[in-house]
Amino acid sequence: MQTKERQPESGVIDHLFDAPEKYQFKQALRMVLVWLRSKGVSYEDAFKHVLRFQNSVSFGFPASEIEALRADFGADFGAELAQHGPCASTPPEAATKVFMTPAFIGLLGGSGTLPLHYSERIATQQLHEKDDSARAFLDILSNRMVGLFFLACGKYRLESKVDTHGVDPLRAMLMQLSGFHVDDAGEHAGGENDVLAYFSAALRTRPTSSFAIAGALSAHFGVPIEIEQFVGCWDELDKNQRTILGKTRPTLGNGATLGKRLWRHDLRMCLHVGPLNKQELDRFLPNGEAAAAMATMLKHFGVAHLQLEMRLIFKPEAIKPVVLRTTTSTAKRLGWDSFLTCEDGKSTRGDVRYMLKMRTSRPPLSTPLPRVS
Repeated sequence: MQTKERQPESGVIDHLFDAPEKYQFKQALRMVLVWLRSKGVSYEDAFKHVLRFQNSVSFGFPASEIEALRADFGADFGAELAQHGPCASTPPEAATKVFMTPAFIGLLGGSGTLPLHYSERIATQQLHEKDDSARAFLDILSNRMVGLFFLACGKYRLESKVDTHGVDPLRAMLMQLSGFHVDDAGEHAGGENDVLAYFSAALRTRPTSSFAIAGALSAHFGVPIEIEQFVGCWDELDKNQRTILGKTRPTLGNGATLGKRLWRHDLRMCLHVGPLNKQELDRFLPNGEAAAAMATMLKHFGVAHLQLEMRLIFKPEAIKPVVLRTTTSTAKRLGWDSFLTCEDGKSTRGDVRYMLKMRTSRPPLSTPLPRVS
């Protein structure tokens, strides 16, 4: 049996123009501004050239905040508008005017500020003489008043400007708080700036703790991350830091060293990442996108001078035995995700380790104990 032909569901903007009385004034105007911005009309141009607020001459109790809402489109788009409605892909110049009549604010009507006889005379003139000139003159005076009222409603609502202006005002302030450069455009877009703004408090705190770094990294990458501090490692000494009999004057317990390297606990920390599945493992391998983002995040935390060791922990389902096949879709990488096992994994494993290349300079020695290499 052939299915019935169904019309596609109308969008929110269509429903707004069909039944504006079901919406609040602030939400309706915000939706109109978002719709106009999607057509290429900026916030300033919308209030200057497109939006017009009219006065209501009704004396009845306002059943909603909006009495009427209509849009006058250009003549070139009349046929397409009649067929598809306001959701059609209209050019910016096609939507010439959008008229909104709020019922709770204005100069005329039951909620207006002028004496009622003004509304009575203008309503009579509209009804009998079909003349809207008097109301149009008062609309010019009240248009800016209604626009300023909407502007005041969103002054302390940071999320309002993201939708209507396309700009996140809080991001610029958070970027300045964290000490990073703010781009001149200031447009709201996903990327590194949004990440830095979101974690600005944690990035700016000094001294920082391993728990704060691990929490921020876990929230950003969406995987469990733990940091092990004071991991011991060998540190190669420069020639000017080595003790040479007859050339330097070493003091036992105060800089005297034996050998070319020292065992230090203040030079390295280990990041335990996981457990990870197969897709997450590919992202955190040395050439993965998550590994590069991890190095960038750790630089912002001020630990670039340390040696950072990554330890990737496998989930049991990510551990598969090596099988010789002719296809390369399931190929294993030697030393990374290849295991000589007889069956699939049953427990987590943390065999994969590598160093993040981000060390810039070695921290100064702090009276290390002598140790023979």
